[in-house]
Amino acid sequence: MLVEEGFSVVSVDASDKMLKYALKTRWNRRKEPAFDKWVIEEGNWLSLEQEISSLRPGKGFDAVICLGNSFAHLPDFKGT
Repeated sequence: MLVEEGFSVVSVDASDKMLKYALKTRWNRRKEPAFDKWVIEEGNWLSLEQEISSLRPGKGFDAVICLGNSFAHLPDFKGT
């Protein structure tokens, strides 16, 4: 939905199944400019902060959205 609305989207997941689904969707709609620019990467919850920084060094993101059961996997390195 965010890609369809024209947002620049970077999707990250650890699940091969979800990555394959996203890659297939991007391939099927590759002729649409927004989908051709959609970045899809494999991610690791334990190093999420570093991985996000490496995807857009210096620029950051306007928003990071975690869906589904994501929150149970987020580490609390600061003890908060």
